Amino acid sequence: GSVLSPYITVEAIGLLFGFDMFGKTLTPLAYNRWRRRLQTLEGLRHVYQKIAKRQKTLLAESTNIRQLRRRRGTLLRTDLFKLQRDARVQKVLAGEVGDLSIRLKSKAPVIVWLNGKISKNMIFAARRLAQVTADRAVVAMQNAALLGLDDIIKALKEQINNDRKGGGGGGGGRPPLIPPAAQLKLLKTLQLQVNQTTTQLAERIGKTTDPKTRGELIDQVRELGGIQGGLRRQMIKLIQSMNSPAGAGGR
Repeated sequence: GSVLSPYITVEAIGLLFGFDMFGKTLTPLAYNRWRRRLQTLEGLRHVYQKIAKRQKTLLAESTNIRQLRRRRGTLLRTDLFKLQRDARVQKVLAGEVGDLSIRLKSKAPVIVWLNGKISKNMIFAARRLAQVTADRAVVAMQNAALLGLDDIIKALKEQINNDRKGGGGGGGGRPPLIPPAAQLKLLKTLQLQVNQTTTQLAERIGKTTDPKTRGELIDQVRELGGIQGGLRRQMIKLIQSMNSPAGAGGR
């Protein structure tokens, strides 16, 4: 509504397009390195988003079939076909996550480690689905995989935004694809999830009287203990890398 609005808008557009011109002209090497890095991060996020979308579809279908079985007491032939098909798709997704780990090797160790957990959950779900089973364990593993994918997507999105704000100027060092500080933040998110899940499991164990269910819950707590140990090891490695000359200033 201000008289100056059109001029401010033109100036803002000029700065937006002028940024590329400034970077290309005055700091071409740093600018090109920054653009390649940004494109790599955006490409990774896109791949993870595609996997997460398909994982969400699998989770929804497993949940639906499980609910139908509880209501009907049996599975229809079409349900069995869907489970076998979903088993194949789930196995493919696990392979795609594994391929991303190869691509990210040494560039983002926390994400590679989390990819391993995601793949493990997916493979477990795929094996159960291949046995035409859509029980609570399948749904839990598929949901855990989806949560892990969402955490990675959020971390990549945040890093892309930080890189855009930082721009492409200056600095002769080559920063890691995902800085240790950003990976530490991802570890903190995962730690909070482990704490929350542990509390929920403890409450369920206290209320459960069925020995079989209790044993399954205790196994899940042990699994969380393994994840906790992995988080601790990854945190130590990251802190060490941040304290090293390479981690402090890039190579």
